[in-house]
This record gives sequence, structure tokens and C-alpha cells, in this order.
Amino acid sequence: MLFRRFHRPHPAAIRQALLHLTVLLCLGAVLVAGAAPAALAQKLPPTVIAIIDTPKILRQSKAGQAVARQVEQYSQDAQKEIAAKEQSLRKKEETLSGQRNVLSQEAFQREAQSFQKDVGDMQRQVQQRKIALDQSMAQGNQQIFRVIEEILKELAREMAFDLVLERTQVAAIVNQQMEITQEVLRRLDQKLPTVTVPAPQTGQ
Repeated sequence: MLFRRFHRPHPAAIRQALLHLTVLLCLGAVLVAGAAPAALAQKLPPTVIAIIDTPKILRQSKAGQAVARQVEQYSQDAQKEIAAKEQSLRKKEETLSGQRNVLSQEAFQREAQSFQKDVGDMQRQVQQRKIALDQSMAQGNQQIFRVIEEILKELAREMAFDLVLERTQVAAIVNQQMEITQEVLRRLDQKLPTVTVPAPQTGQ
């Protein structure tokens, strides 16, 4: 099948998003590594760390689920359209095969080249639709990430942490108070109960 289901998550999109969400919330002056004298560096206060599980938030939040539903629908719509074009190509291939002994070699060659061009165009359309769908999903998620970043700043002021790490970056959580995922999820549902994902744009 020329068109494959490609809507389900999006490891590349999530990896890019996690980089964006590894937020360093510096609440004091920032010293360039190696630039401060050793005596001054020893006076720096200990860093307070908070931990967030962004994939869990995307899966469980109202906004994240809204993005998933809309992307799923866009994917199904695209699959229907591609399937119709794929069926048309199959019929053309059958017709061409039946003309092999009817057309002259030159005429058959022209028809075969035209068919191969159609197949190539179809494959490019599939790739364009995949890219467009990924972009739409990223735009939908970006709306969520902006609100998450605002929430992290709020929590940083309230809880006085300096650094946010992704759960995947931490081998083990010794102090469960460092885990702020559920509070971020609760506030996200309040601030952003839904998201509108823009329709994929293929330029066609």
C-alpha cells in the first residue's frame, strides 16, 4: 500500500518538543562555567530540581487528547483520498498490461513511462501529506507547550525550584516532592481544555 498510517506518535515531534520543554528556570544570576573564581563558586546555593513527564501530560491532558483526535481524523481523511488514487493507478496498470500485445512497442513505452510518472507523483504526494500532518501535529502541540512553560514559571515562583528535568533524564526519583507532573497536568486542563489543530497544508 502506497499510503501508510503515519499519525501515531510522533517520536521525532515529541523529541523536538522535549528539547524545547527542558526549561532552565534561572531564578538568580547565571555564572558562565569556569569564569567564576573557585571561592565564589563554592558560595552558590544548591540547585532545587523539579521533574516533569511531558509524554504523560500529552497523553492524559484534555488538550493533548484533543490534538490526538484531530490528527487521527486528518490522517483518516488523507488515507481515503490516497486510497482512491491508488485504486485508479491499479486500474491503469491493468489496462496497460492488457495493451502490451495491442500497442506498438513505441506507443506501449510511452504509456508505461506515463504510468511510472503517475506512480512517482503518488509517492511524492504521500510524503508531502506525511510532512504536512507532522507539521500540523507540531503546531497543535506547540500551543500546549507554551502553556506548560507558563505553568512551570508559576510553579517555580511558588515552589522555589531552579531547574526542570524531563523524567527520561532521571534514573530514579528519591524525593517524590520533586515530581510536579500531576500539578502541571491539573493546571493545564484548567488553562487549556482544548486545542484546534490546523489542517495539513500540502500546497496542492
